[in-house]
Amino acid sequence: MLLLLKLPAFLLAVYVMYWSLPLSNLLLFIKAWKVVGDRNDIFRWCQFLVRAFGIRVRKCGKQELYRGDACMYLSNHRSWADFFVDCYLTEGRGQLMSRCAAPLQQRKACTGGHGDAPTIQHVEQLCC
Repeated sequence: MLLLLKLPAFLLAVYVMYWSLPLSNLLLFIKAWKVVGDRNDIFRWCQFLVRAFGIRVRKCGKQELYRGDACMYLSNHRSWADFFVDCYLTEGRGQLMSRCAAPLQQRKACTGGHGDAPTIQHVEQLCC
């Protein structure tokens, strides 16, 4: 019985996720007409999803998002919403990738994109 009560909310969430990109364009979150200058469409898309699902973020502490040189954020996902919440929290600076692509990206980041790629054990020591 409890599962049946949650079914409409789940189906609505699937619908919103499926149509999230067109909906974010129609609701003017993504400014498709802006062809000159900087755009951060992935961040605007994540903003739409965070607001559509009613997610509230609470900041604890005084630390701010690092905006200096290259930086890699690794996050552990526990739910279906983590990928766009993480992208929202990093202000769209993140790059969404599958778990199969993550080791390749870590090698590139830790070697500066050139030179000999370290082994996975070395990547974990360098990047973590």
